[in-house]
Amino acid sequence: MKVSDDTITQSKDQAPYPLSRVNTIYKVLADLPKEETQAVLIKASVIHAKKEDMIIYKEHPLSILQRSKKVKKSDWGISSNIAGDIVKAYESVVSAGYTDVKIILPPYVYSSLYRVVDKTGTMEIELIKEIGSIYVSPSVDSVVVISKQVFYVYEGKALTVEDLGRDGEYEVYMLSSVLAPYILDLEGAVVLT
Repeated sequence: MKVSDDTITQSKDQAPYPLSRVNTIYKVLADLPKEETQAVLIKASVIHAKKEDMIIYKEHPLSILQRSKKVKKSDWGISSNIAGDIVKAYESVVSAGYTDVKIILPPYVYSSLYRVVDKTGTMEIELIKEIGSIYVSPSVDSVVVISKQVFYVYEGKALTVEDLGRDGEYEVYMLSSVLAPYILDLEGAVVLT
């Protein structure tokens, strides 16, 4: 897409949309009732969700961390700098015309926000909560400020559970999905690096 002062022009370049397949195989003892195998299914679901998150956030060529606008962060060892950088990223997204802003934080940044801003008595986390919804994800290693208006996840195939048959005393199943993330406008997503 080309943007000038008064014109937005769609690019002529066309390419196939790359989809990622995610599979997670799990085995349960065949002779047990379903209630007793539930823990294995739950664990497989958690592992599968983490794999999907890695594609959406990081691994896919159209993922959030690869397609977003990159902004250099300041020294986060100094009080209020994390909140200040996030507010600047938020202002960048809003000034591009987007609303419904989400803030995705790695766990280490989230825990760092529980410090008091110099001489105010207010914690940095409280400042951040005022500007958007906060999500903590171990799948990201950078702060992401993104509008839901520019971010989509295409599901080529919704999550399914397939019975692969028996393997000795085990029933074998596979969780499977096909998906790809996409950011429509780089100005609506900022990553602090």
